[in-house]
Amino acid sequence: MRHTWMLICLLAALVACNHPTPDYVSTYAPPAPMTPTANVAVIGDSYANGSTDGNQAWPAVVAALLQEQNINVDMQIAGPRGKSRRPMNKQVHDAVGPTTKLVVLFGSLNNSTSPAVDLSSGVSSAMAEAKKISSNARFLLIGPIWLDDTPPQNVLTARVMLRADAEAAGAAFIDPIGERWFTDQPNLFGPNMILDEAGHSYMAARMAPLIAEQLRSTPINVPAALPPSDQPSPPR
Repeated sequence: MRHTWMLICLLAALVACNHPTPDYVSTYAPPAPMTPTANVAVIGDSYANGSTDGNQAWPAVVAALLQEQNINVDMQIAGPRGKSRRPMNKQVHDAVGPTTKLVVLFGSLNNSTSPAVDLSSGVSSAMAEAKKISSNARFLLIGPIWLDDTPPQNVLTARVMLRADAEAAGAAFIDPIGERWFTDQPNLFGPNMILDEAGHSYMAARMAPLIAEQLRSTPINVPAALPPSDQPSPPR
């Protein structure tokens, strides 16, 4: 009986060997390679440097939104949070470095009391100073903002001058007044006209595509260990 059982087991093993195991097909999909990080400098006043009163500042929200598009940014914000009264050209060294790819300059409501010529001079000086630090940086200039359809004359004059400054420097210019960014939207502000959480989310939704557009048209340095595929490999 024992020999019979061993014979049955042996026959079963031989039959199993005659049925080859199907080839293994992996379903693993490697994640998409992450793009190199682009350094972005943000210069201006409290609307630019992310004063939040405890809320998440819009530059951080922008970084998260862009990462979802496989665009990695390191947002460097000039100066401490809160109303910055330092001229833009004095803030450049807080945020701009040799590897900065994009410099965002923001003229907001806090600039409305400044003479237009002073704001224009400060912006031009800031762009010139930033260019000395990062010769390949691009510039995104956000014109002054206003909260209704009747901005004062000095704000309108500043808008004209900043647009001219942007054209002279080869910078992209955005007109929040013409695009009515903040017109009749008091829900975006808390006390003292400081952006609240809704305001920072709104700003991020406005700024993320503008920054992405500039970075897509800006070459981002590839690490030396990974030479661009369209360049010949060095001779061995």
